[in-house]
This record gives sequence, structure tokens and C-alpha cells, in this order.
Amino acid sequence: MDAEEKPLLTYCLVTYNQEKYVRESVLSAFAQTYSPLEIVLSDDCSTDRTFEIMRELAAGYRGPHRIILNRNERNLGLGMHASKVWGELSSGRWLIGAAGDDISLPERAEAVARAAQQYPEAACIWSGCDFIDGEGAVLPRSASAEHGGIYTYRNTIPAILGATVAYRRDVYSEFGPLGGEVRNEDIVMSLRSLLLGEFVRIDAPLVKYRKHDSNLSGKFTDGRDKIERMRFRLGYAHLQQLADLQKYLEKHPEQYRRIARLRRRVSDNYIVSQFCSAFRFCPSCRLHLVIEALTSPRYWRIAAARIWKRLWR
Repeated sequence: MDAEEKPLLTYCLVTYNQEKYVRESVLSAFAQTYSPLEIVLSDDCSTDRTFEIMRELAAGYRGPHRIILNRNERNLGLGMHASKVWGELSSGRWLIGAAGDDISLPERAEAVARAAQQYPEAACIWSGCDFIDGEGAVLPRSASAEHGGIYTYRNTIPAILGATVAYRRDVYSEFGPLGGEVRNEDIVMSLRSLLLGEFVRIDAPLVKYRKHDSNLSGKFTDGRDKIERMRFRLGYAHLQQLADLQKYLEKHPEQYRRIARLRRRVSDNYIVSQFCSAFRFCPSCRLHLVIEALTSPRYWRIAAARIWKRLWR
């Protein structure tokens, strides 16, 4: 890629109470080989030393990348925090997402830039990853492939791990901020990406995704508690999706048939996701859920058929 063709990319690292892991995460951002790159280090009013560690590392950085350091005055939550980073603190053509407990390989930003140049219609680029535990050891289950190819998807939303994603700037700017209660921002941004372009998957593992007790998915007391909280989170994401579809339709009324199909699809996906979470996290509920699915109206029958495909493939 010629120097004059290289667009500015933004590496967006968002943190909250991750003092144990944030040093590794920030150093992996500093080690990115791509340039020009701006790195946003943004903390959501942590109560531990997360921000202090980021500030110390930023003060000692002497590399080629531009560093933007931010700490929110109050805790905004994931949706509003991401919106602030994307909308107010960043200026790159592509927004590379990262969390304060994950590690990006040095070539991650470079790979995103190459894929964006190779596939100009891309709105969302994501990669494979290796799962690691709290101590950094690689776990058996990884979301990467051995052959390291690149694949494109259009007119469908593939399964994406949010920790590996990069979005084209207009995926955010075309629709505006996420709602304050949205915590599954990858669900919302995936639909936006579908409306504006295509998906590109880089099979190579470019992220080490950490699984530990402090993960968002690990902060539940039992199966039923996890189900209820996930239903609330999915519900807020679903409402945001419907609002985004309406906003897009107002700008592109000629696509009303497509938007009508997508409304049905996101509603079906909402039902399926609720059912999946209950089926996985509350074994005692499974028989009841299956009976309910098979005897319920249209959405539950659709959900039941897709459940088996998703869980047992």
C-alpha cells in the first residue's frame, strides 16, 4: 500500500475496571505496525487504577502514533461510551475496536487497512481470534481458521465476535449515537453495516480474546439471573435496531421492501437469541422451552427451527 493511499485509522481502546489486564492491552495498541494511526485510550470512570495505568503508559510513549487520552467524568455505560469514542474522540476512516482486557497482534491494523483497500464496499471487517484465560494461556476453543483466507458476506449478518471488529466511519455517523442502555453494540453495528455495505472476514487470528470472571458475560449469579439480564440487553439492542431501520427508511424510501424484510429478520433474531440464552444457561428450563416453542405461534416455530441449527451444527 503506497504511503499516499494510506487512510488514517483509529484504534479505539475502551476500558472499565481492568487494571489487571490494561497494561498488556495498551502496549499491544502501541505496537501496531500500521501508520498513520491514532490511538484513543478511553476509560469509563473506573474505580480502580485502570486510567492511571493508561495515563502513565501514554506519558511514556515515544512512537509514531497519535495518542488521545480520555476519562469520562461519570460512568456512561458501554453504548454511550462507544458513541463518545466514535463520534467525538476519533477521526479515522476506520474504527478498530478493542477492550481493556484483550490483546491485538501488531499486524491487526495493517490487516484491516489492506482488507479495506481490497474490498472498497466493506463496512465491517473482523478477524479470527484466540481465546485466552486470565493468565494469558490459550484456551482450546478458538475462533480462527488454519488457512487464513479472506471472505466476504453481503445481504446477511454473519456471526461476529465484537472484540475483533473494525467499522467504517459512516457505519456510526450515518445513524448517530447508540441508546444509553445498549450494551450489545456489535448487534446494532452489524445491522448498520448490512445496510451500508458488506462484511469482510479475515480468518487469521489477530486478537487474543480474554475469558475470565470479570467479563461482561461472567457477572451473573446463576442461570436464571443471566437469562433475565441478557433479555434486557437484547431488548435494548433490538429497539435500537428498529430505530436505525426507520432512520434509514426515511433517507431511502425507495428501499421500503428491503427494510420490511429486515424488520421481520431482526425480530426473528431477537426471539431466537432470547431462546438460545435460556436454553444454554438454564438447563432446568429446556424441556419447558422446547414444548413452548413447538406449540407457539409463528416466531417461536421459526426460533425452534433455527435453534437446532445454531446449537447442534
